[in-house]
Amino acid sequence: MSKDKKHKKQEFGAISDARVFANEPNMEYSDIGEYNKDHMKIFGINVIMSRHVPSIIDGLKPGERRALYSLWNIAGASHKSQLKVERVMSETALIHPHGSTSTYGTIVRLGQSWENMQCAIDTCGGNYGCADGFTTPPAAYRYIECKLSAYALDCFFSDFDPNIVEMVFGYDDVHKEPVYLPSKYPNVLVNGASGMAFGISTCIPTYNVKDLFTYTIKLIDDPELSKGIIAPDSPTGCEIIDEAGAFRELLYEGVSKDEKPVKFRMRSNIEIDEDRHTITINNMPAGVSAEALVEGIAALKESGALKSTSINNNTSGEDFEIVLNFRKEVDLYEARELLWNAKLQTVKTFPCQIHVIDDFELKKYSVKDCLLRWIDWRRIFKRRLYNRQLVIDKGRIYVLESLMFIFNKDNAEKTIEIARHSDSREDIIKKLCKAYKGFDSMRAAAVADMRIHEFNKNSYKKFKEEKEKREKRLKANEKILSSKHKIDDIIKEELMEGIKRYGEPRRAKIVKVCKSDAIPDTHHTLVITTNAYVKKLNGDLTEVGDIAQGDTVVELLHVDNRDSLLLFDSKGRVHDIAVNTIRGSDLKSHGYSLSTHLKTEGANIVAVFVKNEHGQLATKVFKPTDSYFVLTTKRGLIKKTPYNAFTRIKGSSTAAVIKDGDELVSAKYV
Repeated sequence: MSKDKKHKKQEFGAISDARVFANEPNMEYSDIGEYNKDHMKIFGINVIMSRHVPSIIDGLKPGERRALYSLWNIAGASHKSQLKVERVMSETALIHPHGSTSTYGTIVRLGQSWENMQCAIDTCGGNYGCADGFTTPPAAYRYIECKLSAYALDCFFSDFDPNIVEMVFGYDDVHKEPVYLPSKYPNVLVNGASGMAFGISTCIPTYNVKDLFTYTIKLIDDPELSKGIIAPDSPTGCEIIDEAGAFRELLYEGVSKDEKPVKFRMRSNIEIDEDRHTITINNMPAGVSAEALVEGIAALKESGALKSTSINNNTSGEDFEIVLNFRKEVDLYEARELLWNAKLQTVKTFPCQIHVIDDFELKKYSVKDCLLRWIDWRRIFKRRLYNRQLVIDKGRIYVLESLMFIFNKDNAEKTIEIARHSDSREDIIKKLCKAYKGFDSMRAAAVADMRIHEFNKNSYKKFKEEKEKREKRLKANEKILSSKHKIDDIIKEELMEGIKRYGEPRRAKIVKVCKSDAIPDTHHTLVITTNAYVKKLNGDLTEVGDIAQGDTVVELLHVDNRDSLLLFDSKGRVHDIAVNTIRGSDLKSHGYSLSTHLKTEGANIVAVFVKNEHGQLATKVFKPTDSYFVLTTKRGLIKKTPYNAFTRIKGSSTAAVIKDGDELVSAKYV
C-alpha cells in the first residue's frame, strides 16, 4: 500500500497515534467536560424556550402556536373551510423544525375536549380518539379534517395584526412566524399546560372560564386583591379534592410553605346504582389513560379482591363510561373505596408549578401574579393596537381629503385631462403636485390610482362618509390612549363578553374527604366461622352461602359498616376489628381469614359481640357502668371482667390468662 493511501485511510478511519494532532495548525485545546457542559446549557435553554414551556401571553408552546398560525394562514378569510390535517402539517413544517409527527399529535390534542377546557381545534366530527385514551386511537392525519374553533379565532386572531405582533424568521430564514399570538383571554390558565424541560418542569392547572375571567376583572380593578379563592377545574369533569389551604397557596403564593410545588388531588367520579347494583366510573383525572384502570380492575377481579361479575367499557368519543356489575350481596361502597385506593390512577396528585416564558425569560408565578403579568401584556398590546389604528386613520383621512378635493368645482375634469396627457403614473403624480397647491406625492398617488369610473357623485359621497367614520373613530381612539382607565375598561368588557360566550358551569366538583365520609353508613351480614374465617355480605341476609369443608358457623350477625367487633378466641385473647376494614365477599366465597386482622395463631373463635360507633354493645339491655364479661375455661375456671376494661382495646389484647392444657370455651355478657 502506498503512503498516500495509508494516510488517506488514517484520515477517515481510526487514529492509532494521537500525536498526529500535535502538528495540526489552529488547534484549540479544551476540557471535554467543560465543553459538553457549556453546550448542554445552550441546548437546555433551547428546549425550555422553544419546545416545552408555554408563553405567558397566549399560553401556547411554540409547536402549538405554529400549528394554529399555519391553520389560520391557509384557511382563508372566512375560516369556515375544513382542511385535511395533513395539509396543515405540511404548512406548519415550513416554520416548525421538529417534524410532522409532533405537529399531528399537537393538532389532535388541541381538538380533544377531555384535554382542554376550551378546544382550539374544531374536529369537524372526525375521529380524534376517545376519552379513555386507549381503546380508539385517533385516525391518521390523511383521513381527519380540522379548522380553528370559535374560541381560537376569538382569543388568538380577533386582534392579530402582523404589523403589531413581532414576526421573526423561522429556522430556515425564509418564512416568518409570530413570537406570540395576542390572546384576548388568559389562555395560559384556561387550558393550562404540562411539560418536562431541561432541569425544570411546568404543571399549570386548568380553570373554569367564568371563575377565571371574573377573578381577572377583579384584579384589574384591585391588583392588591387578597380575598377570595378560585379552585382549579378539570376538562374531564373528575372530582377535585379540597386540600386544606392548597388552593389559597396556589393562588397567592405559587409554592407551599416548604417551598415545594403546591399539590392537590383529582379523583374519578364513581357513581353507585343500588337498584341495578352497578358501579359506573364516569371519568378519569386529567391527563390519565384508563388503560391501567381496566387492566388493574381485571387483576383485582382475578385475585378475588373485587367481586365484579363483568366489566363493560362503554366509552365512545368524549363520553367516558366504564360499568362494573356485582352480585346483590357485594358491598358497592367498599368496592368503590377499593377502586379509589388500589393505585389504579383513579386518584392523581397534581403538583402545580407555574413556569412560563415571559419576555424571553423563564419565570415562576403564582396564579395571581401570572394573571397580573398577563394583564400588563394585554394593556401593552391594546395600546399598540389603538396607536396603529390611529396612525392608519390619520393617513387615510389625509388621503380622503385629497380625493374629495378632486370633486370640487372643475377639479375632476382637470385631473382627468392631466392623466390623459401624462406618460406614466409617475408623470401623473408630478403634474398633480404642480397643478394643485398643497398636494404632496402621497395625495397625488392616491388620486393617480383612482379609476375612471370612480369619478362620480357616489364616490364623493362614499369618501365623505368614510372620512366622517374615521374621524369619529380617531377621536375615540385619542380619548382611549389619553386615559389611564379606558384600556382597562375595554379589557374588562372583552372578558365579560368571553364569559357570555364560553362561560359554563364547573365541570369538576370540589369534594372534601374526611374519615367519616370515607366510611359509608351501609348495612351488612357477617358470617363468622369456628376456624376464624369471616364473610362480609351486603344487606341483611339470612343465608350464609358456601363455607369451607369441616368449618362451622359461630355467628351470623347483622351490622352497620361503622360498627366494630369484639371477638374472643380459645387462647383467651380479645380482638377489636372495625367492620369497614373487613373485605367484602359474595355467597359463593368461603370468606377471608381473620388472621389478616388479628393474631389467631390457630385459635378458634369462641364468641363475637357487636359494638357501635359510640362504643355501646348491640344488646337489648346495655349498662356501661354495670356490665361484665364472664369468661369460662374448659377446666372450669371463671373470670368476671368489667365491660369498661374492653372499651379502649386497639387490635388485640389478653382477656384471660390461659394455662397450658386449658382453653377458653365461653364468653358471656351479663
